[in-house]
Amino acid sequence: MRHLSAVLKCSVVLCFFTTLASTLMAQNPLTFNVVNERDEEVFVYFANGQINGTLPAELGGGAIQSNTSNSHSFGYSVAANSTLSGFSVNSFSGRVFISAGETLESGNGSQFNNTSLPDYHKRFDHFEITYASNNPFSGANLTGTDFISMPLALNNGSTTVKWSQANFAQTLSNILPSIKDQTTDQNGYAIVTGDRGVPIAGIGNVVRIIAPSTADAVPNFSPYGDIGQYHNALQSGLIGNQVHVKSDRYGNDFNLRGTVNSSGDIVLDQFNGEGTIESLILGSEFFTGKEIYKANPTEAIIDGVFKTSFNSNEAAAIRDVFAGFNLGVWGSTTLVDGTELGLLDSQQFFDLGSTDYFFDAAQQNSNYYNEFAALVADNSDNSVYGFPYSDVLGAQFITLSPSGDPILTLTIAADSVPEPASFVVLLGACVVLSTVRRRVG
Repeated sequence: MRHLSAVLKCSVVLCFFTTLASTLMAQNPLTFNVVNERDEEVFVYFANGQINGTLPAELGGGAIQSNTSNSHSFGYSVAANSTLSGFSVNSFSGRVFISAGETLESGNGSQFNNTSLPDYHKRFDHFEITYASNNPFSGANLTGTDFISMPLALNNGSTTVKWSQANFAQTLSNILPSIKDQTTDQNGYAIVTGDRGVPIAGIGNVVRIIAPSTADAVPNFSPYGDIGQYHNALQSGLIGNQVHVKSDRYGNDFNLRGTVNSSGDIVLDQFNGEGTIESLILGSEFFTGKEIYKANPTEAIIDGVFKTSFNSNEAAAIRDVFAGFNLGVWGSTTLVDGTELGLLDSQQFFDLGSTDYFFDAAQQNSNYYNEFAALVADNSDNSVYGFPYSDVLGAQFITLSPSGDPILTLTIAADSVPEPASFVVLLGACVVLSTVRRRVG
């Protein structure tokens, strides 16, 4: 839920119905609970936005504090093998960071990809949430679009999103092949090690894998595959050269089709006279490997006008272009009901829903899709974001409707599920464990 998707959250039509619905429904706070299954204390930070809510009784009640700057650090402790229940949230749109075993210098998680900052080698992870008691479209998700670090799960009482491997070392080992240069602990590289990391043979104790969209501190370098080759293959016609984005849903109205031209620009024009956008040009500079992974162009020419900001309809059209690259759709000859995948428009291939049609099923060359995102999907049943627009295929976002009694439970799992015999011992220890919780500020 990052990048252009901030623009996509509320079209004019959606905002109207959101406002209408919110006036007709009960407006209840969200109850947020934390279950710590680890043999170490963890610290919870509400970050990147202001929060309106009340602390659990165990923490004395009072207002929840948020971290909105790089220097501010205000977290809440959850003891090993314990539960902290009863955060009451009226409104919050941001990220919740969880640090294992030690506090963070910056509670907004901004130090995950900078080796010079003190939090870099610490082990922490995060999830995203948008909640307001008057917003029926509230929800939360797990994301790997920036980095992956810990086995987390979210549950709203009926739906769970989580990593599917019981052993988190296996999850990391399964995702590591997407990294072509497995150098550790340097700016721009993807693997971070540290004392609290997961032991991975041949690498060390891994505290974090930095995603291709953010493993970019070194100019013109990515430790991941060069997805820019995919754009070049389309430009040359090596694998076909059609890009077709369309939507007549959720307040969107566009139907644009075109190609990668000889200059490397993507030039799309209105198709069949449909939609409210007549033309869209995205410059070649946004289709290097790093820029395709980021999926966040800063400018475009729309209907002949140079723009640096986009309305929700324009942003959705741009999103679909980059989603097609990350999924490996454009130029794909994989047949879907007798039609090549690469000849479908974006609405048609989004409707396929399952990841079974995409990534290595769409392209034989691993540089022609986001291999990191593919492995994230494989190891989470597609319930964790692997690139900024993974949700075009659904499964990542869980709803938190204020019309009922919304509950969100975060579980911070152990790195591996204990064997049955040791589990009995652990359970007995939990019964007698005395927990002490404190605020950290």
